[in-house]
Amino acid sequence: MIYSKVKVGRIKKKWSQTDLSLQANVCRSTISKIENGYIDEIKLGTLKKISAALNSSFEELFLSE
Repeated sequence: MIYSKVKVGRIKKKWSQTDLSLQANVCRSTISKIENGYIDEIKLGTLKKISAALNSSFEELFLSE
């Protein structure tokens, strides 16, 4: 699931949600909502920013199971 992959990637880097939000240029609250599954729609640009910050391919992070 998307939220668990984002959280696992963030924890592997030993980053807080704030650290990831700064690296990805995404609001910390958005990171929190994604990780907790409380977001219905996520912009493609946001997903790409997060995957780039985590040094993961977009496909690996969001399209694979």
